[in-house]
Amino acid sequence: MIWSCPLCQSPLAIVESGLACCNGHQFDRAKGGYVNLLPAHHRHSKSPGDSKAMVAARERFLSSGAYTPLVELIGQQLFNVALPSLPAQEPYTILDCGAGTGFYSAALAKKAQQITRLFPLSFFGVDISKEAVRRGAKRFGPNHSAVASVYALPVAPHSVDVVVQVFAPHSDSELRRFLKPHGQMIAVSPGPRHLWELKSLVYEHPKEHLPPKAMEGFEAMSTHPLSFSIPLNSPSDVEDLLSMTPLAWKISPENLSELKSGRIDAVQADFLITVYRMTPVPPISAPSIPVSTS
Repeated sequence: MIWSCPLCQSPLAIVESGLACCNGHQFDRAKGGYVNLLPAHHRHSKSPGDSKAMVAARERFLSSGAYTPLVELIGQQLFNVALPSLPAQEPYTILDCGAGTGFYSAALAKKAQQITRLFPLSFFGVDISKEAVRRGAKRFGPNHSAVASVYALPVAPHSVDVVVQVFAPHSDSELRRFLKPHGQMIAVSPGPRHLWELKSLVYEHPKEHLPPKAMEGFEAMSTHPLSFSIPLNSPSDVEDLLSMTPLAWKISPENLSELKSGRIDAVQADFLITVYRMTPVPPISAPSIPVSTS
């Protein structure tokens, strides 16, 4: 169990009704099997994260198989790069940060079952959207998914082997805190021309995505670009894909109507998949103070 109390940071243990710490803080397990570890003072709105409609659209889109090449490449980086570089143990702990409904973790877990040379993997997932976590709870199993902020994760120090983050924000210091010393991170970020056709409808002068910023205390072990075409076969495909992006809030009714008319029958998916490992962070040295000799 990797969870820690979001109120006092003590380890959480499984109790009959959910999770509890030694200081008496208790968190009930929801019917689906997840726990809500997001304190009220960490919420920036009444219902933070993706809405019910956005979560449903993302689930439909991902279930269509449109991102299968991305799923395959994430699996290759996990099983061929990240895990082989770790010390042998059982099981490896994988934390899906910004997990949404657990789509990627479920695909990776299925792949792991086909690779007998690996030790079992124990997947955990966090997302700030209660609706997303509720939908994904069955994929992770009881007590393995939680509503939480990636900037203040209720995760015990040095308890995670590999972090998987797909288009999710993160805190470098938080990652260093809960990853083991040999910890790895697989990060998926947008490539320069991700969904370029949609951006071209929204913006008069669309700009390419910038490469991800360097992470303090991490070095890249490998970086792989991935680009492929996504067919848009129906207006519902268009709506689901658009609902997954911030572009949904910015596109005009006229451009939305044009998009649904079928003028654009495909969009480009463009990704960067990077595997990071932790490196020692140099200590901050105090400034030298001149000593007077007078």
